[in-house]
Amino acid sequence: MKTSSHSIYRALFCAMAIATLTQYSCKKGPGESGPLDSGIPAPEASFQASADTATVKDVISFTNTSKLAESFEWDFGDGSFSQDFHATHQFKEPGTFQVALTATGPGGTDKVAKAITIEGLVPVAKFSVSADGLAAPATVQFANESEHATEFEWDFGDGATSALEHPEHTYEVPGRYTVTLNAKGEFGSASASEELTVKGSITPGFSVDGVQLGDTFGSIKSRYVGFAYRHVWVAGNPYIHLIIYENLGLIFGFANYSPVLSNEEATIGIFAEEPYKGYTDSGIRIGSPESEVVEIYGPWEEKDPVYGDYEYPSKGIDFSFDGQPEVVSRMFIYEPNGFGAELSKEQFQKAVLEYL
Repeated sequence: MKTSSHSIYRALFCAMAIATLTQYSCKKGPGESGPLDSGIPAPEASFQASADTATVKDVISFTNTSKLAESFEWDFGDGSFSQDFHATHQFKEPGTFQVALTATGPGGTDKVAKAITIEGLVPVAKFSVSADGLAAPATVQFANESEHATEFEWDFGDGATSALEHPEHTYEVPGRYTVTLNAKGEFGSASASEELTVKGSITPGFSVDGVQLGDTFGSIKSRYVGFAYRHVWVAGNPYIHLIIYENLGLIFGFANYSPVLSNEEATIGIFAEEPYKGYTDSGIRIGSPESEVVEIYGPWEEKDPVYGDYEYPSKGIDFSFDGQPEVVSRMFIYEPNGFGAELSKEQFQKAVLEYL
């Protein structure tokens, strides 16, 4: 059969078209030959992030683990870009960002993306005080050490408040106070509390054998070296501590908020029994007649119905006559402002008499 030249050209054109379509219609996956040269593999884009969730203050590291690529472009999803091989980035606002890496090589281009969640900074409330255990009236400076907060509310535990960042407050009454700081920021709030002890002032002048109210436990021990003593305490708010020198007929009283008694604690009460020599600020001692006590201090302010003691509450002094009104046989010296309303004279006296 005779074949025309037109038919031959038509057949050749169709064959070339089929070959061309076959070459470009096959999609190449990562690692396969490129579309133009089947011998060049396509790049594989991949990376690792140091954290999938972080805060706005954190710097995140992105480690490039791509293969078969020569150039790279990072898109952090917040309008920032980089062409470094490995990248670092700090997000300025909270949210979820799609971080994308585009890897380009001789075999083509590949792209991969990961979601990174950025959280806002939650406030941390923290503070410190200039001093604890001061005597009333006590002025305390509060140092605000909070983080990520812009507004502050202070509650000093005695009904007073403040909105200052670093306030100062004066406690007029002895006691134990819980100070609370509430710190607020853009992404929440937090609070912190501390307990603060304000001691009462000790009035000097009342003494037994030269030991005055306000002398420390350490100084008393150094005065009576060689004499045995017992340490007993009564749990409460505060604790009542008694240092009992039985052979001397002396009991020294302390108060704090711990079962431990340090050498720095100051006496707030002294109990003495005859024949020991105890002195008040006006010279009254054990053995002084009742008439002399009344002459100096005036009429009795009140009489204890339980223990039979004559009292001068305003002066923190009791005298017990034990049926012999002419002779002061016991003397109980107590500073009524020593620990405020939290520890009454009756509580202290009861604790002493229970261990006599």
